[in-house]
Amino acid sequence: MRKYVVFLIILIVSLMLFYESRHFYKIGDRTLTVWKTNNGCFVIPYSYYGILPPQKNYLKLSNIGTVHIFIVPNDSLYIFAEPYSDGYSELSNQMNNSKMITYSADTPNAIVQSKLWVDSFEKFRKQYPYISVDARYMDVLIKGP
Repeated sequence: MRKYVVFLIILIVSLMLFYESRHFYKIGDRTLTVWKTNNGCFVIPYSYYGILPPQKNYLKLSNIGTVHIFIVPNDSLYIFAEPYSDGYSELSNQMNNSKMITYSADTPNAIVQSKLWVDSFEKFRKQYPYISVDARYMDVLIKGP
């Protein structure tokens, strides 16, 4: 019986490690948790150690999604998401003190909006530190201004 319980515990822990990966990234004085689960990839604006997904203050993207999060000095987060990227339709922003910067790809002026989006992205990229999260490959890039 004891061997069965030990085997079951090892199996459960192995499955959790296989299906979920969590990393912490420090940008200036800000810590972000990037947690890829089988339900999606969560970006949490603090160190998160829970075993269940957060109920508030998080950004959820699909496991193939990509976002860029800029850390602005007044403690705001600016999230850039491109509507033509994979997994965009599953993006859910529940972060406090954040602003989502995107555009509608289904409008007649989508080209003008996309140019404004690129211009804003370049402006922010030159001024603020940011983290780019590509959930498909669990690739995270941290850049300063």
